[in-house]
Amino acid sequence: MPNAPDLLDRLPASQGGWLAGLNDEYVGKALRLLHASPVRDWTVDELAREVAVSRSVLAQRFTELVGEAPMRYLATWRMQLAKQMMREGARNIQDVATRVGYDSEAAFNRAFKRATGSPPATWRKGALRASVLVGVTLAGPWSELVGTLLRLTADLA
Repeated sequence: MPNAPDLLDRLPASQGGWLAGLNDEYVGKALRLLHASPVRDWTVDELAREVAVSRSVLAQRFTELVGEAPMRYLATWRMQLAKQMMREGARNIQDVATRVGYDSEAAFNRAFKRATGSPPATWRKGALRASVLVGVTLAGPWSELVGTLLRLTADLA
């Protein structure tokens, strides 16, 4: 199986998404920072400072390569992590909210509902019920995807 740098070298120039962003010096570093610390209260200014590039350059390159603005990407990443935690079923909603960077359960509930169309508790019940009905653990494929993403970003650090 090819390693992360091999995969990145094979990407077509027109390929978008977070994987394409990893190829860029600044966007790749920004992605690694966001993935390493999703709980941090990031701003584009702070992220740009950490990456050592201007805010406007980072925002433009990130959006061009990844397909969405840095803070939108972070919100999406946080929701993916929250869904994984809830599929595993071992955490209460407040714990999930805190672990993905929300100061309050109420703020997390609003953001989650905006992202998924339902409150976290309702979403979790549906996800767990679906996994029982189908007879598979939904955490498996998503855990694998998140694990692959984390390994790829760690390989490039």
